[in-house]
Amino acid sequence: MKNRFTLVFAAIIVLSAYVQLFAQPDPPANLTASQTTWHNHNYVLLQWDASPTALSRYNVYKKNGALSDTGDFHKIFSNLRFLRFTDRLAAAGHTYSYYITAINITGESQPSLPVEITLDAPPAPAYVYGKVTEDLTGLNLPTALVKFLPQNSVPMNISWTDTSGNYGRVIIPGNYYIYIGKLGYIPEYFENAPNIQSATLITINPGDSVEFNFALAKFIPPATNTLSGNVTDENGNPLDAFVSVYKMRNNSHFFYNRSVRTDSLGNYSAFVNEGDTVVVFACPSNHTFLSEYYNNKRTFNEADRIDISGDVTDINFVMELKPVLNNGITGTVKNADNEGIISHVVAFRKNFTPRHRVRYAVQTDSLGVYTFANMIPGEYILLAHPLGDYVPTFFRYDGTQTLFWRNADSVVVDSTTIIDNINFIVLPDTNNGTGAVVGTLLASNGLPVNGAFVFAEDENGNVSNFTISDVNGNYNISNLLPGSYNVASDKIEYLPVRRKLVNVDFANSIINNVDFTLTPQSVTSTEETPATVVTKYTLMQNYPNPFNPVTNISFTLPEKANVKLIVYNILGKEIATLINGNLSAGEHTVSFDASNLSSGVYFYRIQAGNFTSTRKMTYLR
Repeated sequence: MKNRFTLVFAAIIVLSAYVQLFAQPDPPANLTASQTTWHNHNYVLLQWDASPTALSRYNVYKKNGALSDTGDFHKIFSNLRFLRFTDRLAAAGHTYSYYITAINITGESQPSLPVEITLDAPPAPAYVYGKVTEDLTGLNLPTALVKFLPQNSVPMNISWTDTSGNYGRVIIPGNYYIYIGKLGYIPEYFENAPNIQSATLITINPGDSVEFNFALAKFIPPATNTLSGNVTDENGNPLDAFVSVYKMRNNSHFFYNRSVRTDSLGNYSAFVNEGDTVVVFACPSNHTFLSEYYNNKRTFNEADRIDISGDVTDINFVMELKPVLNNGITGTVKNADNEGIISHVVAFRKNFTPRHRVRYAVQTDSLGVYTFANMIPGEYILLAHPLGDYVPTFFRYDGTQTLFWRNADSVVVDSTTIIDNINFIVLPDTNNGTGAVVGTLLASNGLPVNGAFVFAEDENGNVSNFTISDVNGNYNISNLLPGSYNVASDKIEYLPVRRKLVNVDFANSIINNVDFTLTPQSVTSTEETPATVVTKYTLMQNYPNPFNPVTNISFTLPEKANVKLIVYNILGKEIATLINGNLSAGEHTVSFDASNLSSGVYFYRIQAGNFTSTRKMTYLR
């Protein structure tokens, strides 16, 4: 009787969750619209309470004009996962109306109660003007760039000097920093400052007409040096190879410098500029060898950064042979306009042991096409790191972007198939600000974490900019626009960490000591607890439960076994494979990160030998 009651009670819980998931969502409540300032302009901030039945996302609708005006509402944002939205496409002095709907897998709710708002009229404009000259000769400088940067943000107010070195423009009143630059000259900020942190802040009042004159010094090009080495196989035989040298910025963004080819002895030499930091990549023309970054590194993130202070020698490569298999992965890296983007692409094999990591690296061609060949069969996750001002992303079949490796989709490679159409869409970063977030990444053992992504997400969850930690664990996310950001860090083989909220403005443009501690864990490996002798198979309840967003699942094995541990949603659809491989006897713990999933009930199921067990867990965001 007790067992029957337990089964009935469990069925009621599952049924209630099922009904909640499949019921049409209720509309959000308590929608408000308020005026907020962003980039020296007034915009609309929408806030609302969560729908009691919506498990994930919201749509935003807008109409130009008051609620009583004629006209239709139009959807301006889809699948928003926050309870707030900033509409920056709203003009001062105009009236707008809004409503919000909730969405889940069954469809869309009725509209919330609508709201309307009228933004304040803009202040009277001001006028700024002046002249740019060369500091030693006093000659007028045409086509010089003069930018007025608002204290609390950008966009920048840009002017170019005419043939007489003069500039002038209308400007919105406010507090500004001034940047002056010209090709062939050393840029500066007003007054004679090398960066915005030491610049002088000026105030422009409504109706002002203010003159600012500047003198720039000529730029002296850096000395040219050589970087040289050789490329051989494991027996010391010279290899024909293309060696690419990439100039780095902030340890994360790279720009194509030059590619050279080895000679008949396997030697190469490339020109580099003194003061640069570079990454070197070798790609043998004989494709039976693996490509690699200098110093036997397989990924761009962990590649050695080489500082140029003179001629650099002995940047040597010893190339390894690929396995001979007729398989691989091919695809493209393109931007949202379907233009090919030159990128580094890395394939990480899952279900490895720490001693047998498998990582492949290739470069795309000018059309963004990449190909992996001769791959060890298994499950892979792929990362594209584009050239220039684009944000890297792991591959997802739905075409969305993520820098969290656990949110990447797996690509399964067998021994005879080439998997095609593994295509990336990369988005540009918004790195035209002057703010920065600085910190250090340490592992739980206190050692620095090198090669981890650190990135800043804006209020709508989009990556504004990113960086990569260096060998000392230090990072610097630069060029941020003023605003609020969630800073996150992630690296393959490490557990996720909670985001940290920071606020950037020009008065507080460098946010220091935003530090993270990362706990190592392989892609699907488990932490073993050898303290006790295990005599039976068990699957324990996850802890914590309910959880947000990470929980730990533990189980015991009395003997070595092939283990599958899979997470399912309430419909029985497979969500994640946490373990799929042989494990030794003992107690094991694996973490599950649900940060990319909706709140609700999930199940995890273990199969080990003839043992099978399933438990329920609840994710509450």
